[in-house]
Amino acid sequence: MKMINAIIASLALSGVAVGQDMDALDRVQIDAATRASLKPDWMSMNLGGFIQTGWQYSNGGDLPAENGFFVQRARLEFSGDMTNESMSYQLSGEWSDSTGSFDLLDANITLRMFDFANIRVGRFVSDFYQGFVDNPTHLTTKNYSVSALTFSQGRGDGVELFRSFGDIEVSAFYNNGFDNLGGVGSNNYALGISGRYYIGDGLSVTGAFASNSVGTQTVNNLTAGGAYVSGPWDASVDFIINNEGEDFNNWSLVSTVGYQCTDDFQGFAQWEFGEYDGHLNLLTVGGNYDLGHNIVWTNSVGLSMNTLGSNFVTDNTGWRAGSGGGQWVARSVITFGF
Repeated sequence: MKMINAIIASLALSGVAVGQDMDALDRVQIDAATRASLKPDWMSMNLGGFIQTGWQYSNGGDLPAENGFFVQRARLEFSGDMTNESMSYQLSGEWSDSTGSFDLLDANITLRMFDFANIRVGRFVSDFYQGFVDNPTHLTTKNYSVSALTFSQGRGDGVELFRSFGDIEVSAFYNNGFDNLGGVGSNNYALGISGRYYIGDGLSVTGAFASNSVGTQTVNNLTAGGAYVSGPWDASVDFIINNEGEDFNNWSLVSTVGYQCTDDFQGFAQWEFGEYDGHLNLLTVGGNYDLGHNIVWTNSVGLSMNTLGSNFVTDNTGWRAGSGGGQWVARSVITFGF
């Protein structure tokens, strides 16, 4: 009886009625609200990703016909922010038919607590070529171009500083080399700087330079481009070049145009033209149909108007390098994001 009286007295003194229903969690939250040490900034965690799967048919270019179903990409990603947005993180992995395995893609932390710049460290896509972004489903074609796979920075382990000055964004990075996930011991590195200027009315221009050391060779890379987004239109053009082999003979020009024909359908066209110890001359037309529930159905047909040089990277594009002119590829791909 004494114990019961003590409990009733303590409730009365705390201002809580005896008949009020209060569970253990309520009491912990009320107590924590009075103690600064129990209210630290917390980190959110979001689970997301996407799946791309479909069917393709290719023929021509002096190659035998090929067709079949495929899983182009299956990505799983964890990300989050501190409550005060002073820090965020990203961790992702992806399955690909090309490698036949589930591999780590991104593992990085971004610090936004400094006045001079934001800092990203870990494994990530550095800001160099706007045709190669972290998530290819954000591109108009829902996939990387052959040029992006061949000439872009890819992913690397390193550090990047970036900052905005009004309409101007600048970044600088240092990592273990373009598209190099070999870690310590390779002795490769890449050092680059890029900038973007938002002119206005949906128009922006970009430019970047990077020096990529591979073994005893250092390859200098330059890119310049522009983008336009207004109403139903979006368009971009990018030029990228490097001096692998001493001379600046390796280059590509990529132009992409998209038009939102209806609320649910976007048509697009992309042209790639370049040289890399062989020709690149690809024209692709297609469209994205929004099926709802984060599902997009992309259908496209592409034609190679010249021999496709064997040095061009064609992973997950349907193209086959080393073919003669006249190769064509038809693809139907479902993208589901979550």
